[in-house]
Amino acid sequence: MIRTVLVAALLLAGFACLVSPALAQKKPSGTEFKDGWNTWATSKEGDWAEYQIGETTIKRFDVKKVSGETVQVIETLTINGKKNDPKEGKVKNWWDLKLMSGSLPTQFNIVWIDSDVAVGAVTLKCNVASWLNQSLSNEVFLCKTVPCGGLVKHMMNDKATVWLRNYGDKDHKDGFLKEAADPNAGKSAALPGFYGQVGNYCVHQITSGAVTTYSRREVISFDAGPSTFTDTACDREGKVAADTKGVETKWTSENWGKLYGTSTLKAEKLKVAAGEYLCDLFETVAGKRITKEWITPEGVVAKSEIKEGDAVTIRELVFLRLE
Repeated sequence: MIRTVLVAALLLAGFACLVSPALAQKKPSGTEFKDGWNTWATSKEGDWAEYQIGETTIKRFDVKKVSGETVQVIETLTINGKKNDPKEGKVKNWWDLKLMSGSLPTQFNIVWIDSDVAVGAVTLKCNVASWLNQSLSNEVFLCKTVPCGGLVKHMMNDKATVWLRNYGDKDHKDGFLKEAADPNAGKSAALPGFYGQVGNYCVHQITSGAVTTYSRREVISFDAGPSTFTDTACDREGKVAADTKGVETKWTSENWGKLYGTSTLKAEKLKVAAGEYLCDLFETVAGKRITKEWITPEGVVAKSEIKEGDAVTIRELVFLRLE
């Protein structure tokens, strides 16, 4: 039993390390998830939500009392089918409540997209925050119709670590979902955010000695795991000549992991023509060739430098468009 409780504690602690804890903070000025808003703000007595954490742990939130902008919540933890005693929390401001989704990390660039998660007959319209921590991709799905914070699921490298089992209110004690939210539903490609949306593209300036060229990388398809993109010669604005054909490539998370396994430096601030980014630096040495690449949280090369003897080739991001 001690081991079981320890495993559950490690799962909860591990998830908390992925995002910043929801410590006491100022009331968010906006009403969107990206502003720090969450659905504790719209709590009603009797609201509840239940989450699966890993394979063996379930955590449930029940709203006991609401008074103005303060909320009191009961939390219940079930491990391997054994329910622990419910813990009644103190009355708190809604923005000070501990969230299942935590607070999104501030040290990485967060990319927001919209995505629908279908669970049986219920469609959850989600705002999805994604970021890259070295080679570890993260996606947090948040929905305004889900009480007790709004989390639907948290994906890490295409695998759900926390996901919504069910939710309801005082009139729907059996919940709105007939099955737990599928951890794989509505997921982007098993790659950093740039590769998970058709139409995303970036333009690089490539300088080798006195020669300068430009290249456009564009995502043309993705299907659950794989993402297909093209690299095509273009002008500085990203325009491709009518008779120019690009090179098509298909990537999976395995491809990405081989290229960018372990970074040399994390969250280095870098300014390029396209803007300023917090990048992870990756260095490889192959014979006399030394390659340095600065990768944005979206998985885009902000800058690369390849040295081989006296020859130096520099690639710099001059434009980035995310759909």
